[in-house]
Amino acid sequence: MSDSRISGQLDMVVYPSSLTGGFDVKNPLSVASSTTSQPIPMDADGDMKIDLLGITPASKSDPKAPFQLWKNVWNASQPNSPLFRMATPAFHGPQCVLANPHSNAIVDLNGDCLADRDGTIDMVFTTCSSVSSSSGLGSECFINIAYNHQLGLCSLSTDSGYKKGARTCRPHSDLCTSDPNFKFNLTDSPDNDLFFRFPVSALFSGSGSLLVLDTTNTPSLPLPLHLGDANLDGFPDILMIVGFGGDRVPSLIYSTPCAVGVVGCWADGSGRRGWTAARSE
Repeated sequence: MSDSRISGQLDMVVYPSSLTGGFDVKNPLSVASSTTSQPIPMDADGDMKIDLLGITPASKSDPKAPFQLWKNVWNASQPNSPLFRMATPAFHGPQCVLANPHSNAIVDLNGDCLADRDGTIDMVFTTCSSVSSSSGLGSECFINIAYNHQLGLCSLSTDSGYKKGARTCRPHSDLCTSDPNFKFNLTDSPDNDLFFRFPVSALFSGSGSLLVLDTTNTPSLPLPLHLGDANLDGFPDILMIVGFGGDRVPSLIYSTPCAVGVVGCWADGSGRRGWTAARSE
């Protein structure tokens, strides 16, 4: 995505993956432009393909239907297949307008797999005692992890998931069972294993400060943590930007098993997962 030469418009292209690794930057796929409010990735119809929901330059002036759907129609067996087809989603009632910037996302909170981010999604967010409006650096910043508490997997494959008429677990044959009673508990207490927080400085020998705002823009843009499985071990790692004096350094922290002395674990080494800063070779 990049700002267009046309005011108020965001140009978008997709670089296909290459069979030899990396991306084919010489043959990008064209995508219809949106407004500067970035569209939201989602799976609109459950076909396991990523669609986009957003507002186009043409639709933004329609008060009844500003939202448009970039419907993924990619067909790998069709030469020169288009990637998206534009469609108007079947929304009912008044529609809001996306802010710029915004932090909206389509997520699966109750485990029914009806979102672009499927399964039991947890929350990872930062908090700081203060943030400098000039440098964008935070003071006394913490990374907070709130685990989504909901139905677990049944221990036996033959278990129906019901006891006395009440749902108690997810059967092996129906992992996308909805749990309307999912919950988050953000109480910071040793008795609460659904929430944990740790100071960012603990990962960088007490010298690093989290970059919270990109002050090169007006207004300043919030910089979220970026999660992804960098080492392919099945657990999400975290990429952030950390300030060391006048330097701004992209920094990766790995999710690791808990042990004594590992950041993010209790003093006795217990806990769900810990965190270790990646070191340059």
